Amino acid sequence: RNAIGSAANLSTFSAFKAYFLNFREDSVLVDVAAGLASGFVTTCVMCPLDMIKTRLQNQPVDELTGKGRLYRHGGDAVAKIVKSEGTFALYKGFSSLFVRTGPHYVLTFAIYGLLKRWASSKDNSDGDVGTTVNHYY
Repeated sequence: RNAIGSAANLSTFSAFKAYFLNFREDSVLVDVAAGLASGFVTTCVMCPLDMIKTRLQNQPVDELTGKGRLYRHGGDAVAKIVKSEGTFALYKGFSSLFVRTGPHYVLTFAIYGLLKRWASSKDNSDGDVGTTVNHYY
């Protein structure tokens, strides 16, 4: 689950940032927009996985065998949920997940971008400490 989420998040952030840099200079605004877009895509990927995981964990268990009574495995859960509730049932809880992950990725990538621009300006500076803060934004 975490590997899939990280792959979706990092790859889409890089793709969105590259796209936004066609229209604007590198800035916090670009990082925020790419982070928010990446958070949305990551939520689209993670929501079905979280929903299936929750269904598997919360299903009643047979006391004799210790196995779930509703689903045999994740694929079985997906098939039964889609058949009985429809495809969009996999996205139950989407808004609450996005409200949590969206700001997280916005802050993570905005801070990352600020630090990256700060570090690159230190590498290229002549040692003058008087660099303005506006340069990083």
